[in-house]
Amino acid sequence: MSANQHAQLDAQTIRESYETGFDVWGVNLVKGASRLAELRLLLAGHVQLLVPEVTDVVARMRGFTRSVGIHCLAQAHQILDDAKETSPAEERFLVHDLAVSARVLLALYETPGLLETPYGREEIEQTVRRKECGVCSQPLNEGESRNWAHLSGNSAVALKGCVHTDSCDALADTCRRQARTRVLTHAPGPQNQWNEVTGCTS
Repeated sequence: MSANQHAQLDAQTIRESYETGFDVWGVNLVKGASRLAELRLLLAGHVQLLVPEVTDVVARMRGFTRSVGIHCLAQAHQILDDAKETSPAEERFLVHDLAVSARVLLALYETPGLLETPYGREEIEQTVRRKECGVCSQPLNEGESRNWAHLSGNSAVALKGCVHTDSCDALADTCRRQARTRVLTHAPGPQNQWNEVTGCTS
């Protein structure tokens, strides 16, 4: 990794930007919708610049570190997709998410650990860009109905992704089981409550 490659990223500017992004909830609160939008665009630009560089590095990683790198790249793509359709109410959350992604990607780029001969870069690229249902693992096609939800599994609620709405057999089975359980147990609780893990209402 050459000095010229590092210079292109301007690591110090990235660090200053993500530190500002972390402070959206802190004592030096970033104020004003225009300032937040400006910071979001700045951080999104940093993440976009880091993604291809980190993809090159991850292709040279092995084992657990490679898995972590792929996960971080997939999350970066998701956050960049989120940034395209943000609302004023979500602006601070998104700025913070972008700051987290920028910091993680920069750390992977600057301190990648032992690197070997690159392999599988194209496969990594396809993997981190692939969109599939978090319940049935089938592809989500362009224009297909979907919901955002926190996915169940070992990552718990740390991993958010898309799930089918009504076209997924696995999700439909899960919703039917929940409905039957509710009828059998007469469990009290609010009606039509959104379940972030399954994407169902109960």
